[in-house]
Amino acid sequence: MNVRALLLLLLLLFSPLVLMAIHALAVRWNARTRSETSQQKLLVKVIALVNLPILAAAYLVVGRNGFSPATLLYAALCFNAFGYCYFHFFNMSETARRVKIVISIRKGKVLSFDEFDTTYAPEEALRVRLERLEQLSQIRRGDDGKYRMKSSLFFRVSYLVILFRYLLGFQRTMAG
Repeated sequence: MNVRALLLLLLLLFSPLVLMAIHALAVRWNARTRSETSQQKLLVKVIALVNLPILAAAYLVVGRNGFSPATLLYAALCFNAFGYCYFHFFNMSETARRVKIVISIRKGKVLSFDEFDTTYAPEEALRVRLERLEQLSQIRRGDDGKYRMKSSLFFRVSYLVILFRYLLGFQRTMAG
């Protein structure tokens, strides 16, 4: 393996740390400016923004003579795969019910099944999820109080999830 290829691999290997550092700065800036942007939307913007310096650095590492569109595509795919994983890890820290339950049990806030009603109300969880979908510009609440689709992105992605479940041999329904 030549030195430039090794440098490219190291750049891509450390790119998640760069992403995390810039994300940490963006979260602090977002809090300081009291922005209404959701944390998930902010992270998607950060991932898109960090693509530019990572791909520029990949181009500089490889150099003009060794550069090919396939190299740039490889770098983009690697970084965005890391970004995708990071997004879901972060999103889980923000929204995963199981994580919150485990933390509540560990901190002694919940000791029995009956105590979950007071610490984790399903109505509150649904309200938070609906607010998050509104913040992500996926739904909107009309004057009549009814929710309507604002964007079809999540709806279309849901078909990929159903296809993935089907390919793995799970039931076709989302509840399955």
